[in-house]
Amino acid sequence: MTRTYSDLVVLGTLGVVAIAAATIGFFLGSSPYPKERGEVTIVLQEAGQPCHALDPEQLRSQTKKSVKWHIKNTCTTAQWVRIDSFREKNFDGNGSEGPPEEILNPASLQKGPIPGGQTSVDNSYDVSATIKKEKDAHFDKALSYKYVISIGPNGTDWPTRLDPDIEIWP
Repeated sequence: MTRTYSDLVVLGTLGVVAIAAATIGFFLGSSPYPKERGEVTIVLQEAGQPCHALDPEQLRSQTKKSVKWHIKNTCTTAQWVRIDSFREKNFDGNGSEGPPEEILNPASLQKGPIPGGQTSVDNSYDVSATIKKEKDAHFDKALSYKYVISIGPNGTDWPTRLDPDIEIWP
């Protein structure tokens, strides 16, 4: 009987140690921020409508790092693309968007004309920027922003807009 009790104590102790080790490993190996995604593709298409952008995946990156948008124009005509107007999504804690901020360098990106009929991404039409927002009392955690992708035929008129998301952290 003493032998059985001793075996149970040893097994119980090993079980507790294994659970503690797994928990510590999980917390040491995990990040409080989402998985980084520093590049996304903006696809322009018509599909029975005027040329417009499909919603790209959400960009996610850390301040001081670069982000990149690949642009693929499957529309029949050449298009210009502008990316700007970054606004914090939950500025006041009640879900209201904040005022436009310059979180990137350069603050606004524009590319064009991007020829139509593309079947694959041509890297010569990529646009890149560096996240420049500095850590402060408000920016001490991940923040989500909306931004505007504008599409137009000439670089001055922007008839089509889309407002996807970007998440950044210090």
